[in-house]
Amino acid sequence: MEEIKSQISLPADSPIIVQTNFGPQLLSQSSGSASKKRKIESFPLSKLRYLNLGEWNYNWGDRRYDRIPEAKPFPTSFSRLAEHAYQLAQQQDPTVTLLEKTSTNSFDMAICNFYHLQRPSDRLGGHKDDVESDLTSPLITISLGAPAIFLLGGMTRSCEPTAIFLRAGDCMIMSGKSRQYFHGVPTILEFEEDCIQTLNENDRKVFPDLQDDIHLCQNKVNNIPSYNELLFLKAFLTTARMNISIRQI
Repeated sequence: MEEIKSQISLPADSPIIVQTNFGPQLLSQSSGSASKKRKIESFPLSKLRYLNLGEWNYNWGDRRYDRIPEAKPFPTSFSRLAEHAYQLAQQQDPTVTLLEKTSTNSFDMAICNFYHLQRPSDRLGGHKDDVESDLTSPLITISLGAPAIFLLGGMTRSCEPTAIFLRAGDCMIMSGKSRQYFHGVPTILEFEEDCIQTLNENDRKVFPDLQDDIHLCQNKVNNIPSYNELLFLKAFLTTARMNISIRQI
């Protein structure tokens, strides 16, 4: 992902032009029906189905985790986010004991699934996440991009699932009994036209250390996205759903 750079030229009132290391691509955020139905199979990221974060690689065929020595460690920012979300959820449950509320989890891996709107096969059938060493450790999932219907079943496939509507920014936690429930994503939904907002100059205030040429100032941390990269990410996430499932192996 780090190798994919966004070099976006954005004149006033024009569609977003996205160029990657693989060549130029066009992705319009205009409201016309033609742009909404545009096929983007040639866009490099449209071929991405999943990726792993951390030193563990999940083998989908054999259903096992393999440690990759040369892989980068799991980002501490993700583990802190997962732990914070779990603690907030515990505080809302009056049945959780004080000991449980103060317990910590060693989140060390995340599976990121991509569901592309133009490819109906990018869906996830009913399954359990049950190959981790500690099945009492919760799953923390974060939804980005297009909305989706999430089905949460029970301990067996015969249990009638509950449909949950997940939007961008939603965080779902599967813990306790639900940690071993069947679940899946049968469908992805398109954005409503009025839900797609174009970034404007006022959005730059969230990046106070940007230079006039919208690059990061020198001598600053380099892990903050530039304005161009933010535009690229927003354009991509209008065509796909990204689910980040954080866990302890």
